[in-house]
Amino acid sequence: MVIGSKRPLAQPATQPQIKLGIKSQAGDEMYFRVALDKKFQGLFNKYCMENNLDYKTVAFFYDGKRIKSTMTPAEFGLEDEDIIDAMVHQTGGGFN
Repeated sequence: MVIGSKRPLAQPATQPQIKLGIKSQAGDEMYFRVALDKKFQGLFNKYCMENNLDYKTVAFFYDGKRIKSTMTPAEFGLEDEDIIDAMVHQTGGGFN
């Protein structure tokens, strides 16, 4: 009697990853590993959670250009070790 041969499990395709830094206005930097084909929204949400920030109050920029959360690092042309700037929206000011 022949026992059925086992087929190897399909290995998930590994997507290329890069290391990206996010720099706060205070100059603090955090680094994350991200896949080139994943949308920025997950990265930005994680950054905000780690820093106790409201996602809606933070804008992310690279080289002076605002990064849309629906884009991917590959679409935006980011490379390993690039630094993204995180800017918190300011409210208030003026006279009452």
